[in-house]
Amino acid sequence: MKNVHRIFAVCFGFGRSLLESNVVEKRFGLLATLNSVDADKLRSIDINSMEAVPLNNRIQSSALAEIRNFNIDVDRDLLKSVSGKASEGELSGTISGADSLSVSTDKSYDELEEFLTHCYHLYKSNHYRDVGFDWINQIQEIKDKSLIESLDQLLLEEFNSANTTRIWTSIPEIIDYYSLESFKLKTDNIYDDLSIEIIKDEYGNDLSLNDIKKKKVTCLNAEETPVRNWSVYRCLYADLNFEGHQYLLNDGKWYEVEQDYVRKVQQYYEDAVLSDIPMLDYAWKDEKEYNIAVCKEYPDRYCLMDRRNVYQGGNPLEFCDIYSRDKQFIHVKKYNGSSVLSHLFFQGYVSAENFFDLVYRQKANRLLGENFKVPETNTISASEYEVIFAIAKDNLEEGERPEIPFFSKVSFRSVSSRLKHYGFKVSIKGINRTYRDNNNNEGGNEE
Repeated sequence: MKNVHRIFAVCFGFGRSLLESNVVEKRFGLLATLNSVDADKLRSIDINSMEAVPLNNRIQSSALAEIRNFNIDVDRDLLKSVSGKASEGELSGTISGADSLSVSTDKSYDELEEFLTHCYHLYKSNHYRDVGFDWINQIQEIKDKSLIESLDQLLLEEFNSANTTRIWTSIPEIIDYYSLESFKLKTDNIYDDLSIEIIKDEYGNDLSLNDIKKKKVTCLNAEETPVRNWSVYRCLYADLNFEGHQYLLNDGKWYEVEQDYVRKVQQYYEDAVLSDIPMLDYAWKDEKEYNIAVCKEYPDRYCLMDRRNVYQGGNPLEFCDIYSRDKQFIHVKKYNGSSVLSHLFFQGYVSAENFFDLVYRQKANRLLGENFKVPETNTISASEYEVIFAIAKDNLEEGERPEIPFFSKVSFRSVSSRLKHYGFKVSIKGINRTYRDNNNNEGGNEE
């Protein structure tokens, strides 16, 4: 390879496990494979869903198939590896690629250099962009240790600064707020919510990276018994710019996001319709109390459906938190990180999708008030209905769009697009949260 110096490790069996992970070219095998297989001759794929709670999936096809048959959500799925039938001369049969490239070949030792040169040119090719795989560059997990160290240092500087505008707290798992009531850190103080300010009050304003990776956030149930804990590091969400690139920290992992993709996601959220439905300020501790209060304030307009599940196939589904006489499904959530909002958006999607089912609507009518019944016809017109995602957040003005983490915007874009495809109207409602925890008046700094 003229003017190019590359070292290839040709491994057999488990020999690759002896290599240091940070010396391997990231996505070498993935790109080489995508540039050499037919888009309609794929055998299996491994994906990681870019949610606040990532899910790893391997999807296999019983026969060679197109990429669309694997039901990938290009907005949220990170392609980790792919297997398929090679379509070009030097490679044949089934090949697989992630960071490493897995192939079978009859080349002799003397022919290996030419063969590896060809594999390198496949890796450098942009052919994959032209056959429908251009989306794989939208979000990439960072594995470079030196880059992670630089980003962690930038995170630490932002965390210890007086104005932390680019980092938030984000509970790293979807938790049941019906049974999990509060949080505890170092002192005996109990908090109904978590924030950067609370962490600093408890642990101090000058933490080291080791501190935020070792110090814990504990989740308590209604009896104030600890049921789960995470490191402070895992509870931080960051959206940082470093050397002209956009990086996100989510659940303890760093990701690089393509700038054009960032702009598209941000613009989609900024263009989302803002609902003007009347709601109260969020002056209650939990969503149950808030939803009850709203429906009492507007009894002719709203019907309370919070925790009144419709059972479908044995599974409890929440119709919505509040249903309006104007055919609006209102889903309410107190902001507490990406996992909570992703769950909110998915809940709205599942409810709307099941609304087409007559039996589901009949069951819902048993729970709805007399003036709020939905049609029990075989078909319904989705365009007559609206799905409203109401997000409660501190210091929101009336009519203000709530600012949410990037991954939450990704989830909203994906769910909103699907709902609109069905015909539903979709909007966002910001709610000013005025409730304050009386227990967080004193925090202790660790010595």
